[in-house]
Amino acid sequence: LEEVLENVFLGEKSDHRTLLRRMSGEVLTVLDPSALMDTVLNTLREGVPARTTVLLITPPTHAPIVRGFGGGVDLDAIAGIPREALDRWTEGNPIAHRAEIAALAEERGVSEVVAPLLKTKPYLLLPLRHAGQLLGVIALGRKITETRYTAEEISLLQTLTNQTSVAVKNAVLHEESLAKIVLEEELAVARRIQQQFLPR
Repeated sequence: LEEVLENVFLGEKSDHRTLLRRMSGEVLTVLDPSALMDTVLNTLREGVPARTTVLLITPPTHAPIVRGFGGGVDLDAIAGIPREALDRWTEGNPIAHRAEIAALAEERGVSEVVAPLLKTKPYLLLPLRHAGQLLGVIALGRKITETRYTAEEISLLQTLTNQTSVAVKNAVLHEESLAKIVLEEELAVARRIQQQFLPR
């Protein structure tokens, strides 16, 4: 019945292997964080048709960037969630399912702080981590077909999450290296200007 519903509402199901292969080529070569977010969001839309989707990256050295769509998705409020609260909420859970999400927030004392994300009624919550460091989260609502997420879709999402975590880390490191180059150039210019005023 679930397969029939998928085909009626969505046409032919996405070939997840093809999607992952294309995703690997696209995501890991995007070095602009905003462009990366758009690419991941489009891939999520194509691969997993959820009623609501939220993609939030909040690395320690970068301002939060959030993308998403669907009912109850307030992007500004979600961007304001402290990174520490997200870290505490998702720690030790590579994926949290609907029944666990609100309970974990309550248990770890972050319900009020993460309320903007809870309002989107997430069905799956996937933290983006690299070397144990939280870089953001992906939250997906129910599927538009009202069917369960299959094992194949969850496997796709976990692989996508891992790839996105690496890509976010690469993008942040790239930005930091560019900022360092600009700073070094500015210091060199300032040094030359100072030297012009010094007696020979």
